[in-house]
Amino acid sequence: MFTTTVMPRFYETDAFGHVNNTVVGGWFETAREPIFRIFSPDMDIRQLSLILARTEVDFTTQ
Repeated sequence: MFTTTVMPRFYETDAFGHVNNTVVGGWFETAREPIFRIFSPDMDIRQLSLILARTEVDFTTQ
């Protein structure tokens, strides 16, 4: 399993410190690069045979 820690930026939160639900997809995008480097260390996009095809998030609480 691959893990990464993302620290919420100020503009991703509201006045109460809640993270906006629209930024979660962006965090998945941020985590793609280190994973892609495993398969293509030089990050040659033309040679990369891996894509992030789908993400799904279930918000269960506020």
